[in-house]
Amino acid sequence: LAAAAPASPPDLMPLKDSYESHAAPVAPSLPVAIGRYNEPRAIYMSQNFAVRGSPLGERRTIHLGIDMFAPPETPVFAPIPGIVHALANNAARQDYGPVVVLKHTTGDGTPFYTLYGHLTIGSLEGVQVGQSIAAGQQVGAIGAPPSNGDWPPHLHLQIITDLLELGTDFPGVAAPSQREVYLGISPDPNVL
Repeated sequence: LAAAAPASPPDLMPLKDSYESHAAPVAPSLPVAIGRYNEPRAIYMSQNFAVRGSPLGERRTIHLGIDMFAPPETPVFAPIPGIVHALANNAARQDYGPVVVLKHTTGDGTPFYTLYGHLTIGSLEGVQVGQSIAAGQQVGAIGAPPSNGDWPPHLHLQIITDLLELGTDFPGVAAPSQREVYLGISPDPNVL
């Protein structure tokens, strides 16, 4: 990724207000832990996270989404309406496992995407590119290792303003040297 200045991300705050009434209910007895946005994580030290061509062995360690840890099979709901843009099983160890990408638009028509990673294999069944998804509609369920990329069960949720033609291979972590570029195209998903 070139270190060019990113375009201004779309203003997503109006989405929070306009879709707040459509939020899916959360089961109060469900234990959930959170992994934060823009958080450096030492866990990403394997070769899978090495930056190609980095003379210093830099790793992608800056988390670009939020993680919601919950038991396997916990349903995952779309916080806002969208259209299925891409889906795949990124089955390599330490990848997303089953992943779904939805396309959305802001009030002025600017497109952006939400990525849901580490789902169950079953989450990909019966879903098609171009399919409409309503706010509050289930888009999958949290997967278990090893099929979820071999991670502890959790949902990786990320907003992306430009997929850079990477589709379901868009990174969930960035190198510290590229932090500002990636944060510019992966704004804080807590607005949802």
